[in-house]
Amino acid sequence: MKERIRIVPDPDPSNPREESDGWLGQMVCWHRRYVLGDVQETQDPEDWLSSLPAKHVKLPLFLYDHSGLAMNTTGFHCQWDSCQVGWIYTTPAMAKACGLDWDEDQLAKYLADEVATYSSYLEGDVYGFIHERQCEACGAWEEIDSCWGFIGRESVEAELPKGVMVV
Repeated sequence: MKERIRIVPDPDPSNPREESDGWLGQMVCWHRRYVLGDVQETQDPEDWLSSLPAKHVKLPLFLYDHSGLAMNTTGFHCQWDSCQVGWIYTTPAMAKACGLDWDEDQLAKYLADEVATYSSYLEGDVYGFIHERQCEACGAWEEIDSCWGFIGRESVEAELPKGVMVV
């Protein structure tokens, strides 16, 4: 009996910021058309920045909006379709809750990684796999199992069982 696994785009991915716990940073965004990050702040960005605790690590959040969305912490090279939409930050208490020491450079890298993960979600870089078995009598493929919500194709490929044909 033949078996195969098909890797397919996730047609209805869950927002990783809402579905997962343990994020180091808090994404605070201001945008008139999109609900982004963790918090849609109503207070003025300058007032919000002045309310941050004295000890924190923060990175800017930039959005590229052109036939889809992408986000990063370094900015995009398109002045027409990109802008800063907020900040991601962490505090000593938030880092401690994640089991991390206060190392500002390392924390900034973790925050940038969180933004890259969120950007992959925004870009639709989310996959699932369908495990199928071929019916010996009729040749049709029948679904055995499936799993969804892998951000990045490499993350789904890393989870696949060995020895099964991947198509």
